Amino acid sequence: MPQEVPHWAQGFVVGEGILDVCGVLYPYHILGKNLTQLRYFLGFPKAEFLFVSEEVPAPFRDHVQRHEVNEFVCRAGQPGRCLASLKQELAEVPEAMLSDYIVFRREQYHGLVAYYADDQGLDDLKQEIAASLAYLETL
Repeated sequence: MPQEVPHWAQGFVVGEGILDVCGVLYPYHILGKNLTQLRYFLGFPKAEFLFVSEEVPAPFRDHVQRHEVNEFVCRAGQPGRCLASLKQELAEVPEAMLSDYIVFRREQYHGLVAYYADDQGLDDLKQEIAASLAYLETL
């Protein structure tokens, strides 16, 4: 099932793949790091275009993208959806890479907080991100 690349992402696609979440296949694109200044970016805007930065280490990509599907499809609109998705995600990361993964996600969430700090009108998103970062800081 091919996924149409939005205009803003055209020219940045460096790879693609398929993510299997509970038997549902989600095509995704790996986008070049020059798309934005945000390091380790990823997203699933309107649950239509799943993407991840080429900077996200390959062994982590399925986990972070599964988080996006969980947050924006399974828990869409629910308060605390980001943190709940993060907790589920961490429970599924293999023990052998969990400590490195937590360090990576902590760095990624710090970047998100800084990136959205001055953005107006995204209070819900910023609260979701901040709650997940606060949890990661306890680990």
